[in-house]
Amino acid sequence: MERQLSSSLTFFFKYILIFLWVCIFGLEVRFLFEQHDHERFSYLWGWLFVTLIIYFFTCKLKAISIVSNNLIISNYFTEIQIPLKDISYIYEFRTVNCRPIKIVFNKTTIFGNSIIFIPTGIICSLFKPHPIYVELEENIKLSKKP
Repeated sequence: MERQLSSSLTFFFKYILIFLWVCIFGLEVRFLFEQHDHERFSYLWGWLFVTLIIYFFTCKLKAISIVSNNLIISNYFTEIQIPLKDISYIYEFRTVNCRPIKIVFNKTTIFGNSIIFIPTGIICSLFKPHPIYVELEENIKLSKKP
């Protein structure tokens, strides 16, 4: 039975957020340039900087499901299955509010050698790992046992 591990907001963060940021705040920066404001270059550099941060944070986001001993990874256009035994390690970014989890593979996939996903929305303590992280870590250990 397939179980969704990633948040339902993954599509929003991956595609819609960057689109809204570029369009809305890009137009605002354009209007500042037309006004010949003396701070227009600081707005431009700030907009470009935040655009790059959003892009690099969200470009590796994937939708993740688990079926028995396989991960189903999707970018909403392409879907692949990876056995849990092919995962090298996982890492949870506990200091980031949405608690993204990075999965690093033993070999390169069509999505690269690592991906990031945002787990389903459970509010956790800063000092405790996310339940999805714990479950995934246990499943990986079990799949690597002979």
